Formats: sequence, structure tokens, C-alpha cells
Amino acid sequence: MPAAACAAVEKRSLYAKRMPEQSMSFLNHAKFGSPQWGSYVLTIISPVRPKISSGRDLPAEEPTNEPFEQQTMITLAEAVSALEIAARDAVAVE
Repeated sequence: MPAAACAAVEKRSLYAKRMPEQSMSFLNHAKFGSPQWGSYVLTIISPVRPKISSGRDLPAEEPTNEPFEQQTMITLAEAVSALEIAARDAVAVE
């Protein structure tokens, strides 16, 4: 989660020891939920700020930036998906 929070700020291959303040704030508010029995499912509870609408109804005029919390969770989901694909590929090679 820390890497996903940092990557939501700026994507790089390595992050310094000090995380951006926005990432630290996110990690302080995110919580882990109860795991599901007999499974490797992990629940992450992350409050997500709602998008603030400008009052316009046209989607093209709305900003495309998602709230930071949502960006972080999307980054984490993409990383987990990439890990799953890599693991499947590694097993298929053996």
C-alpha cells in the first residue's frame, strides 16, 4: 500500500525513505478489514472523498482527476493484477 500511495503521487521505480505528505495522510486513514475465512482475500477500508461537481451536466467539461484515495486504490489494484499475471506466467513456464 505505501508504494501504491507513492505511485499515485508520482510513478517511479524507486521511492526514497520519505513518502509524500499526501501518501502518509492516506495511509494513516486507510484500515485493513477482517480477512475472509479460509481465503487470501484482504479487505482494505479506504475513505474516498466525493468528486466535487462544478454544476455542469456535460462530462466533457468535468475534470478527469479522481480523488487521491481512489487513484491509490486503482494503482494498487493494477499492481495486484500485474502480479497475478506474472505469477501465472511463471507457473506456465515451469
